[in-house]
Formats: sequence, C-alpha cells, structure tokens
Amino acid sequence: MKRFELDRLCRSITDVVAVWLSHQEEITRAVHRIIVAAIQAGGEAPPLYVIQDLHDEYPDGWPDYCEAAVALQAIEILKSEFTPLSNLFSEFYNDFNVRYFGGSLPPSRVRVVHNLPLPDRPRTAEDVCARGIADGEILLHYNGWPDNMLECLVHLMAHLKVGPAHGAEFDALMANANMLGAPVRVTA
Repeated sequence: MKRFELDRLCRSITDVVAVWLSHQEEITRAVHRIIVAAIQAGGEAPPLYVIQDLHDEYPDGWPDYCEAAVALQAIEILKSEFTPLSNLFSEFYNDFNVRYFGGSLPPSRVRVVHNLPLPDRPRTAEDVCARGIADGEILLHYNGWPDNMLECLVHLMAHLKVGPAHGAEFDALMANANMLGAPVRVTA
C-alpha cells in the first residue's frame, strides 16, 4: 500500500472518530480520551482509573456529574461497540479480502470495541489472536492508532485463513499480503 493510500485510510478512521466525538457530550469526550490514553499506554481503563484521572485533570470536580455518573459513562464506553468504526472496518475487510487474500476468506463483519478482554494468564500470542476471531465476526480493539488497527485487521484476517498459529504458513500469508501492498510489517 502506498503511503498516500495508507494516509487516506487512516484519515477516514480519524474522521469517523471525530464525527462520533462531535455528537457526544463533553463528559463522554473526556472519558473517551482518558480510556484511549490508558489503552495506548498499554493498560486497561477501569472506571476507578477514569474517575481518578478526571479528578487529576479537574480538581474542582466535573460540573453536574458525580463519580457514579462518570463510572457509568466509562463502563458504557468500555462495553459498547464503536459502531461507526465497525461499519468502516467491515468495508476494509471486504476490500482487503479481495486485494490481499484473493477473496478466499469467508464473509465476516468487523466489530470494533473499546475493551477487548485478554485471555487468562499464562497467555500465548495464539490465545490473544484467537480472542479476536469468532464465527462470522472479527473483534478489533479500538486503540486510537489507525495504522496499527489496519495492521491488526490484516493480521486477524490471516488467522481466519490459517488458524490461530503463528507458524510458517501464517508468516508466508503475511509476507504475501505485504508484497501485495497490505498495511503490515513482516518480520523475518
């Protein structure tokens, strides 16, 4: 994929998020920002973390909202599907299936979510990837990094083709997708 096309796809993702945010209340935007920052820092965003972060940013309190309301807002965001992005990534899935996998993957819907629980420890890379694939559906974690999300989509699509293992067959499929221009990095 050429840089300008990747930039275009990333811009379409950020545009969808911006439109969604523009229709939200200020408290929802603040909670969403805190959740995404926590995810980008490599963690989770439990409601108590969100409340504490809001207290740190707004020591005089959040007008018209109590801690319980903020906690409920955080829980709602974390458990909900990011539907506008799900629709967009489902379109990407259909396009990428043809472009990088020769149309060989089954019809699937991509569901973008804020909170994608990790499997119990000890966990392997295969366990983490397998949690993102279900019958007719790919679960994609919203992390605020469009280029990473596109790469994760292609990665999960490759798993649809070869199963949860990260072996030679998976590596060859990813290398082929990369050669065809998919937005992935190939290690080897």
